[in-house]
Amino acid sequence: MSRQDQIINEKKRKLIELGKSGVNPYPHKFDVKNYSNEIKEKYKKLKDNEKNKDKVKIAGRVMTKRNLGKLIFSTIQDGKGRIQIILQKGETSSESFNLFKKYIDAGDFVGCEGSIMKTRTGEVSVLVKKLKILTKSILPLPEKFHGLQDKEER
Repeated sequence: MSRQDQIINEKKRKLIELGKSGVNPYPHKFDVKNYSNEIKEKYKKLKDNEKNKDKVKIAGRVMTKRNLGKLIFSTIQDGKGRIQIILQKGETSSESFNLFKKYIDAGDFVGCEGSIMKTRTGEVSVLVKKLKILTKSILPLPEKFHGLQDKEER
């Protein structure tokens, strides 16, 4: 069994588990209110480690995921760019935190509601309060280094 087959089987297993737990992995609707580039532009003047109480609602494809235990960093890409989302125990609802930690992989689409903050490294981010899975992808993302070489596949 190839590495890609193992990844696909693991994603299918997670999809079945989501269905059994009562979570719809393909909901019909999510109302997006904000986009990544607009958020970054509007809040670029925040100081490092500063939080803003403004509420945002954003959706996009998970490109990266870094789990640090009580803190999860992820990058999502929407139609206008990329933005970092942060899930933190105590700030994010436990249901959303556990959903993301256990079932979300790179390539899945998620919708997030939360507030804006700037990390200590100066990156404008969304501190997630609630998260909803919008689409569970089965196939892994294409390899980034070489890209898609086959014109037909692209």
